[in-house]
Amino acid sequence: MNEIPKKCPICEYAGIQTILSKTKPVQGKNFGSAAYMVWVTKCENCQQPAAYRVDLNPVGNPIRFELIVPIATKIHDISQVIMDLSDRFVDTYHQAQIAERYGLTEIAGMGYRKALEILVTDFAMKDLFVTDEEAVKLPLSQLINKIPNEEIRDTAKAGAWIGNDEAHYFRENPNYGIDELKGWLSAFMSYVETVEKTKQASELVNSKNKLKPKSQN
Repeated sequence: MNEIPKKCPICEYAGIQTILSKTKPVQGKNFGSAAYMVWVTKCENCQQPAAYRVDLNPVGNPIRFELIVPIATKIHDISQVIMDLSDRFVDTYHQAQIAERYGLTEIAGMGYRKALEILVTDFAMKDLFVTDEEAVKLPLSQLINKIPNEEIRDTAKAGAWIGNDEAHYFRENPNYGIDELKGWLSAFMSYVETVEKTKQASELVNSKNKLKPKSQN
């Protein structure tokens, strides 16, 4: 094995990752530790660098690759509309993605659940006439109940339930997990984006209508 992973850790391009440099082999000081090298690569798609620790077998051949940098990974499926609505949601969602990418599944689910709560709260305050004072006092379940669309309301509610399971020792819904939570969160994000874009369109149409001259009797 003498190849780095073919998938870019930043843009996820599944193509050529050019090796820019390699360090000399380094032998760990602990007894039995493997020798390793550090390889720096460049993605031919996004042109961004990455670095890998490359463990070597006793004869000096690469046997395992571990990404060192970047720690951050690309955020997927976050529209500008969502970013404008809640930058805190974007940060939290991003952190949950990073945790999941690095196999920290025990905390990634809690991160997605917190991201859901943040997005519901910010959406409620902006579009559902919930004041800051109310948002502080109301539990997530009551904020979700203010969502007018029943199907989306159920989607957010189910996501909150599975998110709660991710935070507790025993699961009340053992047949559902982080994949379903992410799917329902994605559905709610799409709904929020639709509402915001619809409002923008209505504002444009209404502004044009106001400019039309009134008909004469």
